[in-house]
Parts: sequence; C-alpha cells; structure tokens
Amino acid sequence: MNLPTNLTELQSDYAVFLPALSTFYALFVGRQRRGLLPYDENLKASGTPYIDLARIPQGLPHGVESLNWLAPEGLWKYKWSLHSAGHASLDLEKDLYREDQYRDRDRETSWLLGDSGGFQIGKGKWEGDWRAGSGCERAQKKRDGVLRWMDKFMDYGMILDIPAWVDRSPEGSAASKISSYQEAADGTKFNNEYFIKNRNGESVPVGIAFENAGGDFKNDYRFMASEIINEKLKTVKMREVNWGIQFQPTVASIQRFKFMISANSEETTFIAKTEDKNLKFYFGDHSTHAGNFVFQHDVAGEATRGWAWPVEQVSKILSLGGDTTFKVSDDGVAEIVVDSGLAEYRYLLPAQSK
Repeated sequence: MNLPTNLTELQSDYAVFLPALSTFYALFVGRQRRGLLPYDENLKASGTPYIDLARIPQGLPHGVESLNWLAPEGLWKYKWSLHSAGHASLDLEKDLYREDQYRDRDRETSWLLGDSGGFQIGKGKWEGDWRAGSGCERAQKKRDGVLRWMDKFMDYGMILDIPAWVDRSPEGSAASKISSYQEAADGTKFNNEYFIKNRNGESVPVGIAFENAGGDFKNDYRFMASEIINEKLKTVKMREVNWGIQFQPTVASIQRFKFMISANSEETTFIAKTEDKNLKFYFGDHSTHAGNFVFQHDVAGEATRGWAWPVEQVSKILSLGGDTTFKVSDDGVAEIVVDSGLAEYRYLLPAQSK
C-alpha cells in the first residue's frame, strides 16, 4: 500500500470496522501537541516536544500527527472510530491534553461512536445505586456525565446499558446494587429514558398518552427523535415563493371537491384557475367528459397558468383534521398547511403538466 492513503475510500460493500481509540495512543498525540505549545501551568507543558523530533522518522512529515488517522495530516486516514466513556474523563470543563485526539478533531473528516461505558457498571468500577428510580446522586452524576460527554464529543452514542450478567458478578452487584436480571433491565430502561428526555441539555417530551375518564381506553404514542427524521428525510430548499392566492377552505368546499372527484374518478389531476375572482377547479377533458366548480369565492390574487395538481394527495391532505390554509402560486407550487392543535403540518405540492 502506498502512503499517504485514505482508507475511508476503500470501504464499499462490507460492514464498517470501528477501531477503538486507545487512551495510550491518544496520550502521545496530545502530549506532543501540547509540548509544542507555550508553557501552561494547568497542563504543566514544558514548551519542548514530548518526543524528541530527532527520534521521529523522516517518513512522518507531520511528526506524531502523521500517525493520527482522525486528522487531515494523517499518513493514512480513516473516518470511523469508537471511543468509550469508560476510558474518558467526563469533566467537560477540564482541558485535557491526553484527550485532544478526539476532543479537538476535525468533525468534517472523522466520525466517532461513543460507547457508554456500561461495562464499568458491571465490573463495579462506577459505584452507585443503579436501580431504576433509586435517586442515587453518584449514579445520576455518572449517568448525566456520560450523556453530556456524548452530546459534546461523539457523533453517535450507544445506550448506557447495565449488563444482564451483573447479578453474577460479586463485585459488580455489590457496587451497583443490582441483584437480578430484571433490575438490570429496569435500570437500563431508566437510563435510556433519561437519555431520550435530556439530550443536548434539553428536556424533550418522548411521547403523548391518551386516556378516557374511566381509565379503560388508553393509547400511547412515541415521538421520533428529530435527528432521525432529519437524517432520513432530505430538507427541500426553495426560493421565496410569491403566493398569489391564500385562503382557508370551508368544510362545504372540501365536500364539493370530494363529490367532483367521485364524478370524475378516472382523473388523477385537476386544474386550478381563477375566474371572476373565484378559484375554480377543473376536471376532465371536453373531448370526453368534464366538470368544474367554484372551490373558493372572492379570492385575493390570481392563478392564471392552469397548472395541474394531484387529486389523491390534495384530497387526503384536505381530509386531515385541523385548521387548513390553502396557498397557490403561479410559479408552479401549492402549499397546504394543517394545524391540528398539537402540531403544524406543511405540505408542498409541485405542479404537474396536464
């Protein structure tokens, strides 16, 4: 293999390997960086390289940094890695040279998965009462510390699980107060709920529960994390639209729209145009059969281009419960906004050629 090389580009049709970041390895990267900086009494840096430059081979053009695969200067580059909270300092305010390799990395060229360090609970290294809802301050400090550490330095974080085998570890069980599989499972769930509700330093609702007065009819709905939605759905960027028409359709108008759809069931699109200050919807073709009706009277603005709009999508959106606002632009786009009272949904519809 010729160096320098980018190992990330060689990953294709197989699972991504995540090398674990060694604290010993990171220690040398950080010490060398800080040794080259002016004296700092907090870090006790000497102002001279930690590793004598004469000992560094000439084939490493950037010195020790050439061995840092997370850095743009790395002799080989590999984007994906893993680091564990169990091997890290959770003090975010303390400037630690030994953690520079990942704390001060280029986030554009590297990606880190944060392991929560739950193994430390199982081995009894993180002492505290880890049972669900115990109120233990030591456990809570560590729980919150892991979450804050992941929020600040990691791109993706794993759950803070309590190993199922902890009750079979005398040291782990005594230190964590976990004495059964169920207590481990409940403690893990408690940690997960805390992570979901307090990510990024914010208290976030995780769901909504509905229950009737008698308590015998219940439904629970979980919310999806906004990060997952943003990752899965691409954001559409649009230039500013000149909405020629904007109004709130009546229930009667929506019902007439559905009647017209039934009468022209083979039509997949309709045309919206203004005539005498009224917005009219046109269905069909006069060569076979056609129909039209006034959807909204006395509209301000005009729609003259005769764009076609999808029947099925518009009908389904208008059937949603809530306050509805309909917007049409001669630029070839329509927007229907539905305010359910709990959330506002915005649907952008591109025009179609008839």
